Amino acid sequence: MNNFIILTIGYKCNNNCINCMLANCLDKLDPISYNEYEHILVKTKQDAIYDSLILSGGEVTLTPDLVKFISYAKKLNYFKHIRIQTNGRLLADFDYCKSIVEAGVDEFFVSVYGATPAKHEALTKAMHSFDQTIGGLRNICSLGAKIITNTVVTSINYQDLENIVDLVYKTAQVHEVFFTNYLPMSTYDSLDLLVKNEEVKPFLFSAIELASKFNIKVFLDGFPKCYFKHAYCQSYPRAQIFIDDKFWSEYQNNYFRCIYKETCKDESCLQLPLAYINKYGWDRAILKSE
Repeated sequence: MNNFIILTIGYKCNNNCINCMLANCLDKLDPISYNEYEHILVKTKQDAIYDSLILSGGEVTLTPDLVKFISYAKKLNYFKHIRIQTNGRLLADFDYCKSIVEAGVDEFFVSVYGATPAKHEALTKAMHSFDQTIGGLRNICSLGAKIITNTVVTSINYQDLENIVDLVYKTAQVHEVFFTNYLPMSTYDSLDLLVKNEEVKPFLFSAIELASKFNIKVFLDGFPKCYFKHAYCQSYPRAQIFIDDKFWSEYQNNYFRCIYKETCKDESCLQLPLAYINKYGWDRAILKSE
C-alpha cells in the first residue's frame, strides 16, 4: 500500500451533485496555486513519507493547466502513483483522456452513483453525465490505467449497489470499488439522503459479495466499523490532505459521535454524524465497543 498526499487544485465542477461534501462551500474555497503545488511536491519528495499523489477538486479535469500539474509531478521521478479524483465526464473525449495518461496519471478515482442514467443523474443533477462518465471509464480502460470507482451511498442509490458493481465490471477493468457513506455536512439530513445502517447493510454486503466474485477489492468509508466489521477487510493507506482551511470549518458540522466512544479501542472509526443520530438515534442495539 502507498501513502498519499491529496492536493485540491480547483473548485469548478460540471456536475451539481446533491451529495457533494463541497456543495455549500465550493465558491468560498481557494485552490492551491501552482507555486504552492511545486513547493509541496518538492518537500514531499524530501520528507519521503508520502510516496503517491492524488489531484482533486471540484472537478479536477476542469483545471486549465492540469497537464502541467501532472507533468511536473511526473518529472520529479518520485511518486509511485499519480491519481486524479474525477467524475470522468471530460474523459469521454479520448484525446483528452489520452493526454492525461501520457502526462503521467496512472490511476483514476471515478464517481459512479447509479447503474442507470436515472439513478446516477438523480444525484449529479446533470443531464448526460451518466453516459459521459461511462464513456470516460471505457477510455481509461482502453489506455491501460488503473480504475477505482467511488459510490456515495444514499437513500437514492443504496438498493442499486450490486447493480453498480455489475455495471462497472462490465464497462471497464475496474480494480477497486469504494462505497462511501453520505455525510450531510450539517447536524440535520435536510435532503433525506442518509440511510439507516440496518437498511443499507444487506445491499452493501450483496454488492461486496458480487465484487469478490469479480476479483474487485472493496473499501468502505464512513460506516461504523463495529457493525460492518467483516466488510472492512481492506485497510486504506494514510493520506495527508491539502485543502483550504475553510473546508474543515464546514466538515466540523458533522459532529461525529458514538455512545461507545470512551470505551471503544478502534480509533480509526469515524463514528456516527450528528445528522444520523438526530434522524435515526444512536443505534444502541447494533453498535458495540470493540
